[in-house]
Amino acid sequence: MGRSARRRSAIRRGTDRRGTTTVELAFVLPVVLIMIFGTMSISMALYAYNTIAEASRAGARYAITHGVNSSSPAGPTANDANVTSAAKTAAFSLVQSSLSVTSSWLQSDNKAGSSVKVTVSYTCPTFATKLLGLNPFVISSSSTMIITN
Repeated sequence: MGRSARRRSAIRRGTDRRGTTTVELAFVLPVVLIMIFGTMSISMALYAYNTIAEASRAGARYAITHGVNSSSPAGPTANDANVTSAAKTAAFSLVQSSLSVTSSWLQSDNKAGSSVKVTVSYTCPTFATKLLGLNPFVISSSSTMIITN
């Protein structure tokens, strides 16, 4: 029996599987890559959220310990540079140009017992947004604390 005869015989019996691995890979690989990149994008977004949540708390802690009785008071004007610096320092692992920090004193003073609110926003670029050509999304966190000093 010649080579071509064996091949025809194998095709009739369904035992010739050359090329099936390549076809299966073509179907499965895009799904696996989407799952991997999706997991990485979600992980990056969660990391960014946890980081900016800590940054907003750090900025608020700075503001509550640097009230009117402090040697270097923060506020009561909105968006104090020292509060912004404290928040951005806490978020050192993120892209600093994508961070936005706002601080406001809710009773318009920085006396003990008054409240301060610090909000940190971050424009989060991920693999998925870059790959699909979408705009990056904004993650935001705020902390409100009572001034102690």
